[in-house]
Amino acid sequence: FSYQFETAGNYSLQLITGTVNGCRDTTYHSIVINPVPVVHSSGDLTLCLGGSAQLTATGPSPLQWTPVQGLSCTNCPNPIATPSITTPYIVSGTNSFGCSGYDTTVITVIQPLHLSVSPDDSICIGQSANLLVSGGTSYQWSPPTGLNNTSIPNPVATPTTTIRYRVVGYDGYNCFTDTAYVLVAVGQYPSIDLGPDLTLATGTMHPLTSVITNGPIT
Repeated sequence: FSYQFETAGNYSLQLITGTVNGCRDTTYHSIVINPVPVVHSSGDLTLCLGGSAQLTATGPSPLQWTPVQGLSCTNCPNPIATPSITTPYIVSGTNSFGCSGYDTTVITVIQPLHLSVSPDDSICIGQSANLLVSGGTSYQWSPPTGLNNTSIPNPVATPTTTIRYRVVGYDGYNCFTDTAYVLVAVGQYPSIDLGPDLTLATGTMHPLTSVITNGPIT
């Protein structure tokens, strides 16, 4: 038999056992339920990588923090935390009865961005190229020339000349940015000129010389 006591205090337990014939016996047991200390730590925090924050806790002394990584001290009420990854810090306190209480503060650490972009592309004038970026929360493309939208991760580019687009990614916490580039090369349609029309006598040989612009061509 197990029972969970919700309130501290002195309790008297009684156990009655009996036979099928109704013969019974009773035994008594006294038990003291000691109080659990109230331990309270500061609320959850968000830090940029490399940043620090002071944790606070109240409860019976001495207080003990775990894990030790990133803390200026582990048995003080107000340590300085400088974690390199997201970490839940647990603080515990034990009262004179040997009962312990706990509370947790989670520090979320924002890591630097690493943008991934689509490869460089080549189009003919009048055509479009689909650009794509990932790794951030929000984005800003520049220059805006030829783009249908400058703040989405997948704009469509329809430039009339070769442009190297730059995209800046943001993490949403004002911690870090990253920059990447995509070149969209625009090829002009070639123009070929063989000269003016001619009227020649039968059997006359005339070399045709082509003048080509917007090459190279095949």
